[in-house]
Parts: sequence; C-alpha cells; structure tokens
Amino acid sequence: MKLELEDLLTLRGELFRNAPIPAFPLEETLAALAARTCPSVTEVLGSGGGALKIQPRCGVGGQAEMEELLRFLKIHGEPDILTLTIDAYTRLNLYEKAATTTELNGYPLIHHGAARAATLEAAVGVPLQVRHGSPDGRLLAEVAYRAGLTSFEGGGISYNLPYSKAVPLRRSLRAWQYVDRLTGLASEVQTIDRETFGPLTAVLTPPSISIAISILEMALAVEQGVRAVTIGYPEAGCFYQDMAALTAIPRLCAEHLRRLGLPDVEIFTSFHQWMGVFPKDMTAALALIASGVVSAAAGKATKLINKTHLEAHGVPTKEANAFCIRLCKSLASTSVAEQAGEASSERVAEERSFITREVDEILAAVYDLGTDDLVESVASAFERGLLDIPFSPSRSARGDVLPARGPDRSIRYLDPGRLPFSAETLAHNRRRLGARKADDHQRIIKDINLLAGSRLPGLTSRGTT
Repeated sequence: MKLELEDLLTLRGELFRNAPIPAFPLEETLAALAARTCPSVTEVLGSGGGALKIQPRCGVGGQAEMEELLRFLKIHGEPDILTLTIDAYTRLNLYEKAATTTELNGYPLIHHGAARAATLEAAVGVPLQVRHGSPDGRLLAEVAYRAGLTSFEGGGISYNLPYSKAVPLRRSLRAWQYVDRLTGLASEVQTIDRETFGPLTAVLTPPSISIAISILEMALAVEQGVRAVTIGYPEAGCFYQDMAALTAIPRLCAEHLRRLGLPDVEIFTSFHQWMGVFPKDMTAALALIASGVVSAAAGKATKLINKTHLEAHGVPTKEANAFCIRLCKSLASTSVAEQAGEASSERVAEERSFITREVDEILAAVYDLGTDDLVESVASAFERGLLDIPFSPSRSARGDVLPARGPDRSIRYLDPGRLPFSAETLAHNRRRLGARKADDHQRIIKDINLLAGSRLPGLTSRGTT
C-alpha cells in the first residue's frame, strides 16, 4: 500500500517536530542528489561487466578521523564502495548520547549533519553507503539523502528482530515504509540503492528464511517507488548451498515481484563474508576469507562485504582492512571461482531447487493471509509463526525455528517451528540432517562455531563430528 505524498509530508512534519535538528525542505534533498558528481552506488554495482565489487565495513565517531579512515582505505585498499557505519546510540535514536559520548563505535550522522557527511564522499570520490541497524531509520535516511548519499541499508524486519527486544514489529515496518517512500521520491532524480540485511541474527541462518524475508523487504520497498534493491545474503559455510542461494536470488526476486503485481527493478546481490566467530589463527582466518571470495564470485554476487583476519581479536585496524580489501579483489579476479562453479553445477542446481521451494512455500503462506496491506500480512505472519527468525531476541519473533548443520555443513531446519513447509520439504531437511536430534544442544553450539576452529575452511572443525 503506497503512501500518498500528502501523507508522507504530514509524517515528515511530525518527524522533524521531535527531531534534534531543524527541518529542511525536500527540495534541498532532491537538489543535493541531482548535483552529485561522484558515481552513485547503483551505477557502481551495475558497472564492470559483472566483476565482483568489494566493500568494507568502517565507521568511527570523529569527523576528521572518519575522513582519514576513508582516505586510507581508498588509497591502500581501492574498494569499489565505502561505508558509513553508524554508531549504536544514533541507531537507537539516542541522539544526545551520540553527540556527547567521546568513544563511539561508528559515525554519528545526525550529530555531524548532512553538510559534513557530504564532504566525506567528496574527499574520497568513492560512493558511500549508510549501514546501521536501526528499527527506525527515518531521520537517518533524511540526513543521508540530504547529504547526497545514494545507498541505505536495512528494513523493518531485518533491522528490528535481530537487534531489538521490545520494538513492536508493526512500528518498525511503518517507520521503514516512510524510509522507502522517501527513497522512492528521491529516486526520481537519482536512483538510490536500498539493501536488505539478509544475515538477520547471523547465527545458523537457513538460506530460505534469509531470502524470503529479504524478498518481503524488497516488495515493501518497491511498492513505495524504490527502483534498485540489493539483497544481502550471509555466508553459510557450505559452498554448494551458498552458490545455490546466490544464483537463486535474482530469479526469485523477479518472480515474486510479478506475483505481487509490482514493477521490475534493478536487483543486485550482496554477499557477507562469514558473520560468525572467526578463527584466531591468521592462516585459518585468511583461508576462510578466501573461501568466501570463491563462493561470492562463483555465485555471481554483485558485491562482497569483506571481513579481515583480525575479526577474532577485536575491531580490525585500518591496515588490516585495506589489506583484506586488496586480497579479496585479487582473489575475485582469478579463474578459481569460475572453475569451482563449473565443477559443482549439478549439485548446486539440486540445492537451488530446494531453496526455491522453501522460499516459495514461506511466501505463499504470507500472501494467503488475505490482506491488501503487506505490512499487516508480515506482522500477522510473525504472530502466527509463518515467519520466524532463529535466535532472535525480539518479542515479535516466536523463535521456534531451530537450525542445524548436515554432514556436508549445509544449514537445515532441525525444528521448523510453524514455518509453512510441505511434507516433502520437511522430509528433505530430515534426510539432509541424518540422525540429528533437536535436544542435542552441544552439537548445535558446535554447528554455530564450526568455522572458528578450522585450520582450513574446506576441513571439518576440530572437535566437530
């Protein structure tokens, strides 16, 4: 259900009446986007003949420090896209704390303001994406677009349920409906990329639930006028499954937009390198990073969000970040990924068919709820357990789904909760899991930490059978 422009303007007035910054006319935002000289994120994603793009995570609190970090990564890593990772206080709309705290874990965009943010992109000549984790990203989106930035990550499901305990799902969905309507309006002068956060809780995330939720967030965005969407997907740690998921996403997105009567849009894919516990050993960490590049390239991902070999030791240094950007770019340019994809094509095709069926069964149940308001359908589906996220802290998720790894390290549904799977789909998951039992909690913990102790990502983790 598309917000009318008049309704958006009314909501916008209410937002700025309670904001810590003065309101600015929408016309200024549109003018800033129209006046850009740096390529947009969408332009970069669509360029290069399908070559894998590399983007690091990065964000610090100070303006000068943020610019220095971006300049360093641009010079020494040569990324295709750079990031403004937002601090935790701003994510939770605690703007005063963000403005007064000296040590922040990201860039306080609202405090620094649009003019300062605009100088960051101008200083490096590389397009910036805003990444955060806020269940209510309305003011962040307003300031980001006023700064002329052209990519904004998140959604009402993926930036609420994995992070927040008590934020009602309907509230975050409506807040992000505003973000998407604003994005659609801004995209009339400059196409803005909206990226979903597919990793969700980043803990044993089954591919089909990640993709299904991203498709719903995509549909919610497109019905508000968004013209470019990047589907985020987290590395599962099983090459066949990751490649199958990545290659399934574009067709699934196009098909479900048609089912919902929504227009075709530009669809990209973003592959998150391993989001779980990283090996402490540098050789093992680098091997895991290399494995992720191969999966991303073989799966024809548009973009890779890179990790570093220092993940297990704290916040990576700028030197480690730049080194791993270069490493990923170098690996992606080799023929290893292409050869791996060809060697496994039959297995990947089989896995892709299973993922497609699971996604279709989940989404069909959401559509069958009979409401003409997709926000209400999604909220109702979570209440009934037709949609669910494993290991979520949110009261809006039942948390009944319990995933586990099969002998081939693929992630399956050990307990599907109330997800609307057919008998055939449930039988397939049971076959792939073998003799796994839902009460074997120690084994599930080993599944979660599988890649943290492996010497090489192609070998089974020490202590795991």
